[in-house]
Amino acid sequence: MKINILHISKTGGSYLKKMIKSNPDLDDKFVIWDHHIKASDLKGQPYLTVLRNPATRFFSAFYSRRRMGQPKYFRLWNIYEIVVFYHYKTPEIFVESLINASIVAKFLFKRIRHIKDHQADWLDDAANLPVTVLRQECLDSDFYKFMHTRFPEVNFESRVPEHSNQIEYNISERHAQFLNCRYDRDFRLWKDLN
Repeated sequence: MKINILHISKTGGSYLKKMIKSNPDLDDKFVIWDHHIKASDLKGQPYLTVLRNPATRFFSAFYSRRRMGQPKYFRLWNIYEIVVFYHYKTPEIFVESLINASIVAKFLFKRIRHIKDHQADWLDDAANLPVTVLRQECLDSDFYKFMHTRFPEVNFESRVPEHSNQIEYNISERHAQFLNCRYDRDFRLWKDLN
């Protein structure tokens, strides 16, 4: 039976897809889905997914949307994102406004692509748990271990350069704590993996 790839946004799923598609031996092993598919949509079928530290995911999502997804994608800002990226030049300024309980920032937070979404929302079927959860922070090694364990007969070798989107964000302890509370379910899931 094929394993579904549940693609949670801003967790390294595009890189994982590229790694799988670069290896023809994996064509019959995985079904790769877009962001709109959640665990409940899989109707009990086996799947794997990738989780990411919620604070770094927030920073990544902020910068990605500020670039309108470029260079890989191009998605125009919605009206709320226009306001966000005009008023908040950095994610730190935006987080400070959230910490200071800005009503405007709270309103906008819920309307920014990727930022408004919680990773836990994709894992919406308690009866269908993933066969494994990979960590974005060590995606290459986690996927190699999974392949070796699940498909030992496949001589897997990635034909894609290592995941290079490991940007070191200088996230203050104050901002990290706030974001980990804001994305509390995500933080608990991610912390359980580490």
